[in-house]
Amino acid sequence: MIELNRIDPLASGEPEMSMQCEKIDTCPFFAQFRDDSGVIKGGWIAVFCNDKVKALDCARKKHLMQTGEMAPENMTPGGTFL
Repeated sequence: MIELNRIDPLASGEPEMSMQCEKIDTCPFFAQFRDDSGVIKGGWIAVFCNDKVKALDCARKKHLMQTGEMAPENMTPGGTFL
């Protein structure tokens, strides 16, 4: 049986340092909740920030890529406003 080598399209050839979004520690949205480890913050982080592929769905990152401007601080990763 022939075994095919699969190439990971997201692999950079360098050791993976973190699977989290690169902006998790500097995101202005989460700075509002820095002292709150509640369900709200944890839920968004679980859905959008703990995986670099899922982080591509973050409305805040999409806003930055489309407009070149930081998203409003009250814009959630899901795109709604608080």
